[in-house]
Amino acid sequence: MWYAVYEKLTGKLYSTGTVLSDKIKPEFEVKELGENFDERGLVWDETNKQFIPDTRFQDILNSVLNLPGIVKLTITEKANLKKLVEKIMKGELIW
Repeated sequence: MWYAVYEKLTGKLYSTGTVLSDKIKPEFEVKELGENFDERGLVWDETNKQFIPDTRFQDILNSVLNLPGIVKLTITEKANLKKLVEKIMKGELIW
């Protein structure tokens, strides 16, 4: 199981991991993240105290897809490029 440890008052993320201390200080809370948690492409939302998609990835992807040479590609070529860029940004593929 993966866990997130964060400050109760601020929602600031303190740590994530699979090992949980049995001595969590009272100012912290623990949230279970699941067995197969992967934070690539996610950011911690202090307000809602959860991980959410990182919109910066979409901004980068849109910038790449709108480059002058790229806009001339076919729909299929753009779709393939989009998949490739998404994999790179999520750390699934090293460029």
